[in-house]
Amino acid sequence: MPHEVVDFILPAVHTTLAQFVETAMHLGDGKGYEKHDDLAAAQRFVHYAMTGQHPDLGNQAYISLNNYVPNAGQYFTVRRDYDSIIGLSRTLPFNVSVGMWVFPNFDDCLRKNNHVSATVWKDGQVHRVSLAHIPNFGFCSAGERQITRLYFPALWNGRHTVPKVRSKIPSLLYDNVTLPVRRLVLPDSHTPTSYKAESFRCTRNKGTYVFTKYDIPADSLAAFTREFLAQLDQQSYGVGAFFHHEIRGVKGRTYHDPANDEDAENALRSASEMIDGAAIFEDNSEWFVDVAVEVGSPGHVGLFRKDTHYLILKRLLGMDTETAVAKVRSPTFDSDTAVMLSEAAGFRTGHDGSDRNGTIYLNVYHTEKSPTYLVDEGHYAKFNTASSVLKLITGGATEMESMEKIDNVFSECRDVAHGFPARMEARVPLRNAVKAHRAFDQDFLRNILYLVPNEVHWEAKMTRQRAFKMIIEWMMDAPRPDLATQQALTLLVVVVFMSNALCAKPELGAKYDNLMRAILPFRADEVTLEDVPHNPFGMLFVRGIYLGGQCPELRDGRMITPENLAKFFDQASQTDVQDNIMSNGSNSHIRRTTEGDYVADSEPLFHLERKGITFPPLKLVVEGMEDEMIEGYEGPELSTDHTATKIYLQMPICYTQKCRTGSRSSLTTPYRITAEEATPDLFRRTDLHNIFSYLALRKNYEKTHGGGQWDTTFKWVFPEFGQKECDSIQGYHHMSYFQWYKKLKEACEERGDGRRTLDAFRAELKILFGTFKWFPLSVSDRPYNARNSKGAIVYPKTHTGPAPLILFNPLYKAEMQAELPHMTFRGIA
Repeated sequence: MPHEVVDFILPAVHTTLAQFVETAMHLGDGKGYEKHDDLAAAQRFVHYAMTGQHPDLGNQAYISLNNYVPNAGQYFTVRRDYDSIIGLSRTLPFNVSVGMWVFPNFDDCLRKNNHVSATVWKDGQVHRVSLAHIPNFGFCSAGERQITRLYFPALWNGRHTVPKVRSKIPSLLYDNVTLPVRRLVLPDSHTPTSYKAESFRCTRNKGTYVFTKYDIPADSLAAFTREFLAQLDQQSYGVGAFFHHEIRGVKGRTYHDPANDEDAENALRSASEMIDGAAIFEDNSEWFVDVAVEVGSPGHVGLFRKDTHYLILKRLLGMDTETAVAKVRSPTFDSDTAVMLSEAAGFRTGHDGSDRNGTIYLNVYHTEKSPTYLVDEGHYAKFNTASSVLKLITGGATEMESMEKIDNVFSECRDVAHGFPARMEARVPLRNAVKAHRAFDQDFLRNILYLVPNEVHWEAKMTRQRAFKMIIEWMMDAPRPDLATQQALTLLVVVVFMSNALCAKPELGAKYDNLMRAILPFRADEVTLEDVPHNPFGMLFVRGIYLGGQCPELRDGRMITPENLAKFFDQASQTDVQDNIMSNGSNSHIRRTTEGDYVADSEPLFHLERKGITFPPLKLVVEGMEDEMIEGYEGPELSTDHTATKIYLQMPICYTQKCRTGSRSSLTTPYRITAEEATPDLFRRTDLHNIFSYLALRKNYEKTHGGGQWDTTFKWVFPEFGQKECDSIQGYHHMSYFQWYKKLKEACEERGDGRRTLDAFRAELKILFGTFKWFPLSVSDRPYNARNSKGAIVYPKTHTGPAPLILFNPLYKAEMQAELPHMTFRGIA
């Protein structure tokens, strides 16, 4: 049942894209996406661009595209085109020479469903199997944009999954089939002596490969293919092998008037000029072509209306309304949201070829994404990752190509006079290509498209991209502890995701579902009644963002879980990410006195107040030590965030410089810790030999209370709500920091919402504590063992006295062992 409600959704105001841009620029003091010198104006601009929430009017923008529905007077230009050509055959039907690979590049294997299937015999039964599920690899090429793959249906495993080609198959194929056939048909050609010799020659010294092609002349293709397949059919793995030909189209190369029969035929001849026309109509061959129709209007960006997708299915596939609507709702219908706008989307879907044109696949999309289109590592546009952006922020990278340059691309597109049309592609049998999808009336086109003025469309994208860039710039200047919070890291992931979504379809998958749960409100699913995230704003906006602190953060609420956060940072744990931030330079604005005390007017390390967390009134005084306290620290003069920061910063002072009552006088000991070093950064250092003279370093201490584990230590250093302090641990509960923390804990336990307050404080404490690489082992008889002063923290005075027990953070085990080879690590495997 639904259990979460969003209590801050403001009254919705229908807003056009042009109004959205105008409002953002107005809030940004007229500078919009330009560089801001006025921080307050910049924050207002960014807040509106990210959330759609007007800071003065108290309303929420709902981006509506209704103003961009074409009117009766607007006329569409329609152009027809032929894109990719795909064929299955037992021939190499080319009228040009082809280059054959001996040592194939397995990256050329078809692994993605192209909606073309082949007949496969398996165990006496006939199956129609997707080409992506049959073992294959690249065999030859007739040009830069053409590839022919060789398929092995005898190796199909009977499962409809993407297979792996066994590496020995290319070797067997060349040595036993290809080489003898080449020597027979092409006796004078240069041919490698064996597959092993060719693989050796193709391997560079650094382990990379060069893939060389060996020509088969056009006049020898028929003879070569005939002998090759005859020999291959004799091999157990090669029975029934066939070729899959793909000629990748060049958009615009074959533009023609869809109303002109002669133009349509000539364009098809041009698109298939390398293919032998007679060969493609032989028995048992199947050929398909992508017939494309581009629709647009000069000076406009064409976007498909999501609510009328069913009309496109009715027109292109001949469906009735009920069938078309059901198709749109089916799992096989893949909608591609455009520019994070809820009302505009393309789509992709397969079909069974039952319509009059024999269509097997539809791809309906927008050409406005073409300036950033690029197939790269599973993405289809220029993209960034959260890890690459974090490296830029922390100084680990010098350039972030997409984020730095994409606004320049958008600016140039804004000035393109012809605009960016929408495009529909239908994969149909080649025999139907000339007659398929020739006539489109203007009323139909007005019902399926929005026409957004070119300048408005690109300025809207520039507005959001500039907001993303400004957030990244502010994060670069933020204190490292602020950047390391879960709220800031979640916002970083959100910004990268939204920036990528400006260039291509928003990415999908479980980790992105979790991200949507963090930034969107919920509603009940109509069937399961479970809470699911939904976007009620017309454009993807975040529910809230906080820009008033040292680092931009997602507003308090649901965050990405640590497990899912790791998926955005190359599987690095949240603790690893936070440590990486802390170790790459500190931008902390905390100031200290020479004694190491926190100065009350410094910037706090905690930001609890923005989350609605307030501490009960406290007096940070240890009984009997009133004269020791610094003026200004007493009573409610310290804010919640300053109080939290003082408690945290007092802890290392207590553990390194003070005895049981927190006296300022430090003992003269073999420890080489100065007053200035008594900060949390001390516990992130690895030069322990320079800090201490005598150490006994252990991972575990065989006693009670969790055996000295890291999390258990944190639990005793900062006990949780309702937990009693450990009487058997002598000394630590006399420290001043613990006395202050204890007062806070007891006050919270007496207050109705005290658990939430203390849990929120401990959550931020644990993040900071998790960046420590070592800590005094508090889960022991005493944090620092001593012989002569009961209940006190006393440092050893000679090398014969007891030594401190140091607990290592298990996350840094390898690093500590590598950097401290002269130390004895007891208990570490």
